[in-house]
Amino acid sequence: MALNGLRHINLRNLLIISPLGFMTYRHWTNGIVFLFFVLSLIYLWRNRGHQTASPKTASSMGSDLWVVACLAGLVTAVGIGQLLRQHFYAPNFDAPLRLAMCIPIYLALRKGWLTSEQNHKPITVWWMTVIFPLTLIWTLVCFLLTAPNEWGVHRGTYFVDPLSFSSYCLLFSLLSIGGLTFHHRQLGRLEILLSVLGILSGFYMAIIVNSRTGWLNVPFFLALWSYFYLWPQWGTKRTLMVIALILACLVGMLIQHPGLAEKFLLALHEIKAYKWDEMNPDQSVIMRISFYRLAFFYFIHNPLAGWGDLGWQTLMNHPEITRFASQYTRESTSHGFHNEIITNSIRSGVWGLIASLMFFGVVLQRAVNGLRQDHAKVKFISFCLMAFISHLLLAGIGTEITNLVFLCSFIGLSLSVMLAEQVNMDT
Repeated sequence: MALNGLRHINLRNLLIISPLGFMTYRHWTNGIVFLFFVLSLIYLWRNRGHQTASPKTASSMGSDLWVVACLAGLVTAVGIGQLLRQHFYAPNFDAPLRLAMCIPIYLALRKGWLTSEQNHKPITVWWMTVIFPLTLIWTLVCFLLTAPNEWGVHRGTYFVDPLSFSSYCLLFSLLSIGGLTFHHRQLGRLEILLSVLGILSGFYMAIIVNSRTGWLNVPFFLALWSYFYLWPQWGTKRTLMVIALILACLVGMLIQHPGLAEKFLLALHEIKAYKWDEMNPDQSVIMRISFYRLAFFYFIHNPLAGWGDLGWQTLMNHPEITRFASQYTRESTSHGFHNEIITNSIRSGVWGLIASLMFFGVVLQRAVNGLRQDHAKVKFISFCLMAFISHLLLAGIGTEITNLVFLCSFIGLSLSVMLAEQVNMDT
């Protein structure tokens, strides 16, 4: 019994610290997911007769089946699309399969594996108050020691592309703000200091990399945070003061590193300059608008089976699209359509569209349900879920978020923990 308890504690601690190497060690997150995938299968087999949830929980938070469908949707869509096209391409399964591998992890956690001790701080709270800030500080150290990479003026760590790097630095900072403010009374001085340093480190890296990805979530997060924490705790005047202070700090950082601000202004200029019935220049935001128009044209020509990665090239010289998109723009979509939902819809047809909408919709629905609960821990975890999934949704407007294996591993593991703990805390 003592040995089993020790193994339980060690596994729980490993799950708690699992985000630390997310952006600094290439195979860290994939290895963590594979380990917990195998261990969760063993746990589920040994405890296959145990009940998962009380009737109250099942009715208030929704069925676990929806979460299973959410995590399995993308890999299923890839399979259906390839079956209908009668063309098998294994690499397309690689990333979405990591989301599906998190299904047994979620189900095991729902049965109480590593989360059943009521006197323990939830793993989600550990992440938001300690681990995410530490991850940002450690990532900053590695970031500063890493020479500029193949992306030129943009920098990330040695294997994380600049768009993903900036987006997740920003996400971790925002979630750390939530963790610090919701739990500052339970944190010691060192933990508060680490949180502040981590938040500043994340914002610094997100700004200096000069990527716009994910920044649309900042106003949404501030509104969410104000409504569920600042106004109830501090009132309107203090809330406005805090928001003004945060915005002033961000503006100060932008003044010191104006490249990101210039890219936002350039984006607005390119949106205004876009031509709907004439040839457009090959510029960043203008090309993205053309990508979306190209995607719509391709989708309506094969909505049931999709095109895979490159099948749409048979239509890329159609007169309907050559009038507004240059050859370079049309060829550039071979690297993706720079939009999560659109890319999945082109790859797997209507099945990819359904899977993408279900992925975001299920988590958003669970977050909204949780925010209506009176239980403080449930409400906080639901707040984190809402901030997390809204960030992915808004970042996904300008780039793919489930194309890379390690990102799918991290997303799947994070959602599994937060969704499981959200329900377990209310039982």
